Amino acid sequence: QPQIPTVLALASGTSTVTVKNTKMTNICPEDTWPGCFSWQVGFCGSNRLAQFTDAANVTYDGCDLKTNGWGILSIDGTDGGQTMLVKNTRMELSGSKAHGYGAFCIGDRNIVSFDHSNVHVDGYPLLVRGMIGAARAEIVNGCEVTGNRNGVFVIGDKNTPVTISDSSIVTGKSTIVVKGSATDFHITNSHLQAGNGTI
Repeated sequence: QPQIPTVLALASGTSTVTVKNTKMTNICPEDTWPGCFSWQVGFCGSNRLAQFTDAANVTYDGCDLKTNGWGILSIDGTDGGQTMLVKNTRMELSGSKAHGYGAFCIGDRNIVSFDHSNVHVDGYPLLVRGMIGAARAEIVNGCEVTGNRNGVFVIGDKNTPVTISDSSIVTGKSTIVVKGSATDFHITNSHLQAGNGTI
């Protein structure tokens, strides 16, 4: 039976939330239910660890974030212009049937930034659907990103700037996958290693 996706933590309204030196874990049953809004990329599981909505802003600093389901950090129905900053943090989405995203950059003027963090995701560590080019996504300052599929997955995007600098992305398949999009990549001083030989 399909399940309603569960969320461990939610930032909403006009809140500004800082989570420091905290361990957050949300483990769902090992099922293969695809999320209702998975845009044909096959997210599995019935949970996201945390999300923000409305006009909230959130920072995770020095945290340990872990799940096995649909996604770790999500943006859902924001007003635009929100920031999700993940710094000095360890993120993990894994499990025998896990397939999801680390963080989702979607919507008008939203910013998702991985800064000096260790991110391992079975699926898509960074998922981008900026849609109108006003959002921004970053993997910067010594991030180490690994996963069994792709490092950055872009779908249905129009000119979102994606910055990868001074970081490492090692993946089981292609490092970057862009579908139906015109995305503006800026990649400097980084190590990209694709398991299938295609960056």
